[in-house]
Amino acid sequence: MGAGIEISCDGCGFRKEIWYGPGFLSGPRNPETRADTLEGKYGPKPRKVMEEHPDAECSWYRPLFHCRCGNYSAKDAVVIFENGKALYRSSMKCDLCGRKMWEVGEHPFLIPCPKCGEPMRCETTVLWD
Repeated sequence: MGAGIEISCDGCGFRKEIWYGPGFLSGPRNPETRADTLEGKYGPKPRKVMEEHPDAECSWYRPLFHCRCGNYSAKDAVVIFENGKALYRSSMKCDLCGRKMWEVGEHPFLIPCPKCGEPMRCETTVLWD
């Protein structure tokens, strides 16, 4: 199940809404996800992996990413795996500083503001699937 969160900073006014997690299309044998991947919806790299490994399983999800500057973000992505081994995982660049972000399972209880460093409020706005 996915979640929608809103993070906001009372100090500087920074605000962001983030939706992340697995959803209805997240099954490894979903034909829509496979077709979208082969059409290049998720970029050239996963398309190439699927072409080179036609029997691989492909799952859609919306991972949560974190940057060392403090920013959190999410995007539509796929993970491609074969025989229990991941062949491809999406990555993301930070929209604030441009550095590579890393995938995290959940956000921490306290999130410092990426703009001013003050602790931000984090509210779950919706649980979705």
